[in-house]
Amino acid sequence: MRIFLVGFMGSGKTTIGKILAEKLQYAFVDLDEVIESDLGESIHTCFETKGELYFRQKETICLKEIIEENIVIATGGGTPCFNDNLSYLKENGLLVYLNCSVDFLFYRLSAITNQRPLLKNIESEDFKNYISETLLQRETYYKNADIIYNVISNDLTQNTTNIINEINPLIYGKQATRKTQGRK
Repeated sequence: MRIFLVGFMGSGKTTIGKILAEKLQYAFVDLDEVIESDLGESIHTCFETKGELYFRQKETICLKEIIEENIVIATGGGTPCFNDNLSYLKENGLLVYLNCSVDFLFYRLSAITNQRPLLKNIESEDFKNYISETLLQRETYYKNADIIYNVISNDLTQNTTNIINEINPLIYGKQATRKTQGRK
């Protein structure tokens, strides 16, 4: 079973994903790291030199190259919003949306704006507005997840335990459904 974590940048996909994978005894991969390895450069550099469209195309290719089972995959914040990736994610695993409030994301992202390509050129007074507007656009995609988990604290142990409690019935349900669908 593949578990895809989706959500806005700063929602904890990578951090929670690593812990989740460890507790489930699954492998873990961060899609951004796969893309950077494939590109031979940082995502930041790719955005600056080749643009977002090129990056999104490369993101889709790299996503579809992850073929392992029993893996937790932290996607990029925009992954489900482009190139019909949402359909691919839904068809090929369990989709978990790490839902965070605008204020929570603002708090988390304020210190690292220079590390995120999409945030680099946003003035500080427009930053919260950018998060709010972009989140509103992306939520249409995010809310198609099998599980919507509300991240309301930085307590990683509690967040991970809660997510496991929600996904366990679905993991076994989806595996059983897939096996049943293959029978004649």
